[in-house]
Formats: sequence, C-alpha cells, structure tokens
Amino acid sequence: MFKNTYHKPYDPKAYFAGYHQDATYFDLSQDRIALISKEIQERRVKTILDIGYFPGLIGRLIKEEYPEVHLHGIGKCNETTTEKFPWYNDITDADFDPFYGNQKIPRLEKKFDLIIGIEIIEHLINPLPFFQFIADHVGEQGVALITTPNVSSFDAIGRLLKGKSNYEALENSVIFIRNDWRAHARLYDKRELEVLGKHVGLMVKKHGFYFNKALFYERRKGLNWLFRVLFSLIPHYREDQFTIYQKVQ
Repeated sequence: MFKNTYHKPYDPKAYFAGYHQDATYFDLSQDRIALISKEIQERRVKTILDIGYFPGLIGRLIKEEYPEVHLHGIGKCNETTTEKFPWYNDITDADFDPFYGNQKIPRLEKKFDLIIGIEIIEHLINPLPFFQFIADHVGEQGVALITTPNVSSFDAIGRLLKGKSNYEALENSVIFIRNDWRAHARLYDKRELEVLGKHVGLMVKKHGFYFNKALFYERRKGLNWLFRVLFSLIPHYREDQFTIYQKVQ
C-alpha cells in the first residue's frame, strides 16, 4: 500500500538521512503500523485519535485499510486542514509542549477507542500535558498506544561508551534551534513510562521492546550495525519500545 509514497516531499533532507534512497516511510515504520493494526482489529476500534499526526502518512494508511474508522488528528501543523489531509475526519491544531509557549491544550468533545502517539514523547520537554490529554480523552474501554525509542538500547549504550551523547547533536537541539522540527529532548526506560502514566491515572496494560526493521534500510552496515542487530536478541537492548495504557478502573 502506497509503495511510492515518500516522506521526502515533506522533509527532503533530515528524515531519510542514513537510509536507502528507495526506502518509503512505510518501510521504516512497518513495525509501528503493525502494532496499530493489531489493536484496531482485536478491539474492533471505531474511533481513533492520532496525536502528533503530521505529516499524516500513518493516518492515511489507517483510513485506507479501515475506511469505516472515524479518524481525528491533533497536533502542530502549518497546514491544518482536512482538505490537505482528507483521510482525517477531523483535525485540531494544538501544541502539547508548554516550552513552546502553549498554555492551554484544547479539550475535545468525544472520547476515543484508540489513541496513538507514535514517536512523540521523546520530542517533548514536558510530557505531562500530553499524558493528561490522553487520560482525559481515552474511553473507559479504550487504550492508548505510545511508541518511543528505548534509552537502554545497545545503540544508545554504545554512544555513551564512545564518550558521546545518546541524544541528538547539541547543535540540532532546542537549545540552539527552534523550528517545526524538534529534536529528541529525553529518552525513557520502561519504568519511567509507567510512572508518567500513573501520574495521570493511566495503567500499563502491556509493554514491549521491539526490533525495528528500519535497521535493514540503513546505508551503513559496519561492525557497529552488526552489534546493534545481534544485541537486539536481548529485549531491553532493542532500539524501540511500545506501551499500551488504559484508564485505572
């Protein structure tokens, strides 16, 4: 599906750096897409809220596969219209990080069967408003699926062992740059994700570390790449993790 849809028109330089030229967004995100699809099918989801939806490609795939689902996108985007992203039934403009001057997050009228936040929280200086928003909008029988990089991955550990930061370069961070692209602010471990949810009345229903197949699309496959693949056999050394939350009953 959408084999020729590239992320490049939205971000021609940064996002695909280090990957093969013919790699599509869906190739690099197939593991996350599979997690979403599993929840939709098992729960017979009818309403989905996609937090941080831009550039809308995951939403597009959801709507193509499950056209009956009511899909609502919320996040910061310069072109926040359903004409630009027609696969969303509704779109709400919102910034979840107080660091960027936002003091009030919109409250939506409805609650949702499934809320997704795919690779979002690592970009937030303060993730608590994000988690509070989820707690306020997830249905009583609904769940929220969050994916984020794993701070204990072998790749992160390897950079520290080499005397380097396991975050993005300081020159690309919010310390020096403020624009639509926001670098990683913090990476989390499994316990911290549980603590963040508990703080707003969410409990962890399921957590897992997963092997990101995007590794196989990387251009450089040297010794460091090989170690990253081999150490992925140990779950908590894998580069990505997901958490499924639900309301405390």
